[in-house]
Amino acid sequence: MKNWIEQLQPIITEYKDGDAAALTTREADKLLHIIKAKVYLQEGIITPERYEGMLDEDLDFEDAVENAAHYLANDYLEIPGVIRTIEEAAETTDGYDLIDDLEGVMVWEPLEGRMTINRFLELIGR
Repeated sequence: MKNWIEQLQPIITEYKDGDAAALTTREADKLLHIIKAKVYLQEGIITPERYEGMLDEDLDFEDAVENAAHYLANDYLEIPGVIRTIEEAAETTDGYDLIDDLEGVMVWEPLEGRMTINRFLELIGR
C-alpha cells in the first residue's frame, strides 16, 4: 500500500458516524480492537464465535489481556479464556490458591508456585 491513511480514512469516518470531532485515545483504541478482530477472523486466526466474543469485550478486558501476557505462558489468543478461568476460580475459592494449579493456566517459570489468584487479578486490573 502506498498510503495507508487513504485506506483507513473511510473506516475512521464510518466509525465516527458523522461526528466531526477527532477520536479520543479510548475511541481510537476501540476502533483498533474492532479492526484487529476483523483481521483475525479474515485470516482464520480465530473462529466466528471468538470474533463475536472479541467484539463484546470491553477495553478494560483488552487491557487485562495485555497485562496478563506478562505473567502467563499461554498462547496470546488463549489468554482471554485463561483470565475467565482464573476469575471463576476467584469466585469459588478464597483466592489464595496458586494460579498455576488451575487447569489450563501456564505461568512463566520464574513465577511458578508464587502467584495467587487474588494477586494475579490485582496485577492485571480485574
